[in-house]
Amino acid sequence: MSPITKPAPLIHPETSTGQTVAYKLKNDQTLDRLSKPDALQSATTGGSDRQEKSTSAVFAKAEAAPSIRRPRYAAIDAMRGIAACIIVAHHLTLYAPQSALADELASSITGPLFSYGAYVVQIFLVIGGFTLALNMPDVAIGWKSAMDSVINRYLRLSIPYVVALGLLICAWWAMGSTMKHPLLDSPSFGQFLAHLFYLQDILGYGNLSAGTWYLCIDIQYAVFCSLLWAVLSNCIKRLKLTVKVSEAGPYVLLLLGLASAWSWNREPSNDHFVHYFLGTLVLGSLVGSSTQGHISKLVVATYSILFLASLSIDFRPRLLVAAATACYLYLSVGALKQAQLPRFLLWLGKISYCLFLIHYSISAATLNLLDTWINGSPTRACLAMLVAFTTSLFGAWLLHRYIEMPGQKWVKNNLHRGRLSSPDPDDGIIQSTSARSYVTLPT
Repeated sequence: MSPITKPAPLIHPETSTGQTVAYKLKNDQTLDRLSKPDALQSATTGGSDRQEKSTSAVFAKAEAAPSIRRPRYAAIDAMRGIAACIIVAHHLTLYAPQSALADELASSITGPLFSYGAYVVQIFLVIGGFTLALNMPDVAIGWKSAMDSVINRYLRLSIPYVVALGLLICAWWAMGSTMKHPLLDSPSFGQFLAHLFYLQDILGYGNLSAGTWYLCIDIQYAVFCSLLWAVLSNCIKRLKLTVKVSEAGPYVLLLLGLASAWSWNREPSNDHFVHYFLGTLVLGSLVGSSTQGHISKLVVATYSILFLASLSIDFRPRLLVAAATACYLYLSVGALKQAQLPRFLLWLGKISYCLFLIHYSISAATLNLLDTWINGSPTRACLAMLVAFTTSLFGAWLLHRYIEMPGQKWVKNNLHRGRLSSPDPDDGIIQSTSARSYVTLPT
């Protein structure tokens, strides 16, 4: 059977100059850039500046009060789960050594996944901005609360992340010397240490796994939003303004988001830093702010028009995906709010963060074990990739059930005891889509 020719490589989602990328590179230079569209999100909370010394007690009481819980949006959870599965399939077509064989049998499926799958990260980005806005405090916060929020965020991200990194290095150590087409880079101590602090891209180490660059942007956005809210709180207090920080903040984000869409996002060299992604993050945040009544829908509509107008000077399909996702969010909190969706989709939404973290190492191990069985067969290659996908789901459930959930419980318990002074909201790729909902995650 003659091989089916795959479509010519499309313009990379992060490339604004019309340059194309190599179609199927398997060397270590592809790991950090090939599948990097936009990425995402973070959070901030806090108390008023005058209450800074009693922040721990205030948040502990607020967190325990059931009245502050907001409804979960099942349609958003389901969307996140589906998007995570597409990312896994995209990475399989991008990095799996057997993907070239699978192309011969199923190029109509693997081709689009390879070319368009990276755009799905826009969904996480917009949802991240949306849930961030749902959790922004109405009252002013001080510097201590802002930094406590960042620390809390770091802990929630890092507990399953460190475990996933450990499994990745173990997989490399066990298989690296025997794999014909290794998927994993050779890690160094410095690279691992940089990963622990989400600095690998900035320090030039590169990523150990597909997608870990995404978490670097997440942490940067957490720091940015926390400090922005603290700065605005301080300015409002000093100037004795009557405006709430939750009303002023979205307008500052609006201006920065437009600067990103029209300028910063057009330069790929900026993609190690959060300002490259602000345009889409802010779009989700403005949708969330409007649903909370902090800004009008007219403001969101105006931003959306100006956001999409930036395509006139540099057409970037990823921005269209972001705009479509924002529309879906409005439906999710409105017409689709009470939608009854399959439990399987909601389950996918729950494990989406762990799936994002662990699928790369599990897929590499699975395909390496099945490589002899595949023996050059396109049919077996497709089956092996399906097995890798399924085992990734199972591994993600294990990581979620036995690492992430206990980790979330630990953070919550320490929060209630006053050891962590600010609760951290849910985000676009982690947890359920509800505000301050540590205890709403089903087991």
